[in-house]
Amino acid sequence: MNESRSICVLWLLEAAHIPYELIIYQRNQDNPLAPDTLKATPPLGKSPELEDNGEIIVESGAIVEYWIKRYASQFAPAEHSEDNIAYLQWIRCAESAAMTPMLFILFNGTLSQPCHPSRAYFSS
Repeated sequence: MNESRSICVLWLLEAAHIPYELIIYQRNQDNPLAPDTLKATPPLGKSPELEDNGEIIVESGAIVEYWIKRYASQFAPAEHSEDNIAYLQWIRCAESAAMTPMLFILFNGTLSQPCHPSRAYFSS
């Protein structure tokens, strides 16, 4: 979906040369929410969503970890190596401790534009 964290999944697929089919969903024009066509997809109706061998995986962090374990192990250190502790901390940091400041920067920069469609939604 445009203007979302799903870009990290796309980055991994490109970096690992993993073939994929990309379906782009555009946010609603009058608010920052997902379009109804995306809301109709199970299980959460959110993006990103990955289907692999009939299994559906949602949440960018889970998708990235799944793909690294299954298809792109070159991006992760050996499970019992010293580097694995830092790897585990940083791969989860993007979805936890770093998310609030990153969202603040995103919304502050994006919503400060007078013509951004989400501005009115968040102002009310």
